[in-house]
Amino acid sequence: MLTHLATAFISLVVLVSALEPASAERRVALVIGNSAYNNTAPLKNPSNDAVDIAETLRQLDFEVIDGTDLSKREMEKRIRAFADKLVGADAASD
Repeated sequence: MLTHLATAFISLVVLVSALEPASAERRVALVIGNSAYNNTAPLKNPSNDAVDIAETLRQLDFEVIDGTDLSKREMEKRIRAFADKLVGADAASD
């Protein structure tokens, strides 16, 4: 289930990052990639992909809230920080 969710999330962010830069003045993005899980073998790509996507979004002038291999608590903190940044944003990507 988490693998499918991660794949869908990464696909969405890749799609958004492939688009031409929007004319929005303030853009924020949330990018999380977890490769390490407690009860399964490490995944090869999610953390690397998240780093690459976050950098691409920064180059497109997004303010990026990101993280890799986060615990549940750390992920919730990033999601809250992203929600806080949405106030007044012209565009957002998660």
